[in-house]
Amino acid sequence: MIAYKDNRAEARRQAMQVKIGTLDKWLGSESWDSGELEDEARFYRFVSEYQKEHGLSVEINELRKEIARRVFAKGRPVGGSQLESILDHLGFMGCILDFLRTTGR
Repeated sequence: MIAYKDNRAEARRQAMQVKIGTLDKWLGSESWDSGELEDEARFYRFVSEYQKEHGLSVEINELRKEIARRVFAKGRPVGGSQLESILDHLGFMGCILDFLRTTGR
């Protein structure tokens, strides 16, 4: 009997790999979750890079985990307000990608 490895989970994980560049630039700011103008600009640059690399769909749960992991790795807390901010940003990211898909951009 041959055991087949389910590569779907691994493929999803690899698909979520985002270049260190814009994601870490956004999360690298002490105020990344504050909604300040420059932080939001870094977030938009991340969304743009993500769309170029991964297209117009996003695995919210996988990306949420990746963002929380990177924030924690920077020695910052990942508590309730940070998780809420991550989910808010990812929800908005989904809206941006939906807009791009709907308008054919």
